[in-house]
Amino acid sequence: DFTSKSGITVTATDKWQQLNTAEELSELYTNAVDSEMVDLALKNSTSYFTIETADCTADVADLKDVVAFLKTQLADVDEETIYAQLENEYGAEIVDLYKKLVNATDEEFDKIYQDLSNEDWYATLEESAPNYEFVGEEAITLLGKESTLSEYKYTNDDGVLLHHYEAVILKDGILYTLNSWSDDDNFDKNKEVLKTLITNAKYTE
Repeated sequence: DFTSKSGITVTATDKWQQLNTAEELSELYTNAVDSEMVDLALKNSTSYFTIETADCTADVADLKDVVAFLKTQLADVDEETIYAQLENEYGAEIVDLYKKLVNATDEEFDKIYQDLSNEDWYATLEESAPNYEFVGEEAITLLGKESTLSEYKYTNDDGVLLHHYEAVILKDGILYTLNSWSDDDNFDKNKEVLKTLITNAKYTE
């Protein structure tokens, strides 16, 4: 069992080792990384796994303000006009999520925020990552919350085609990103292990 700083436990074989120092973490990140955001980092001979955290408290508050403003506008202006303007600026997929947010319960908000975060990340990869390919996604339950397991590929700065699984949850204003990957040549033989590292993560008892 490997336990993250925030108390998430991941079970793996003894072929995996934990990365802790800045020098060790440089294996995973080509740029300098804030070690505080790395909740847990593991590696074996062919693969890697990380849990990263990001404080989204202010962003969540801003999004709730946007939703409150949208509700005000929808009371005065017809829905079609408002959403058409938003679609021109942000695209259809983001607008669909905003429509859900307007009618969301508090319990549904976190999942929608997670989806927005995913869309933003995929857009960044599509714009900047060479050979980016979104493979697919499936609904999962992660750490007791609804989430989405995504699979994608891209070529890193060293010219290696990486193949990823990734899932996020929002809890108490913190976005947790669980990510497992290997080079594309080794992915098929490792995919079940890489998937299980994410889906079997649990809170420390």
